[in-house]
Amino acid sequence: MKRRVLAECLSIAVSRVRAGKHPRIKTWRHFTFIVQNNRIMGFGTNRFAEPAPPGYPKYSIMHSERDAYFGVRFNKDEIWDVVNIRLGLRLTPLLSKPCPCCASFLLGLGCRKIYFSTPDGFERFN
Repeated sequence: MKRRVLAECLSIAVSRVRAGKHPRIKTWRHFTFIVQNNRIMGFGTNRFAEPAPPGYPKYSIMHSERDAYFGVRFNKDEIWDVVNIRLGLRLTPLLSKPCPCCASFLLGLGCRKIYFSTPDGFERFN
């Protein structure tokens, strides 16, 4: 994935939080971007979910990975990647490695690569 795409994902996440457009604005600001052909197709965020999605604890929130997959329109038959970003209180990137449920969910549905934020930049999950 091109660095400019990762930078663009981070820029979008920061601008959304600054504008107050995240359901969990005060805590746990997670974003998941769906990327195809180095184009951002859209993103999902973590939010409360009633009832909790299958495979997640009953007290769970909707993880941004599931929100992105079901909420973004993209060609699921073509190669697609994911970029996960978590922002801290000072809008700096934090560790956003997907949980085992989300990693299995994405890879099982055909995601080629998962990139996630860290305090030092981005890493690849697989």
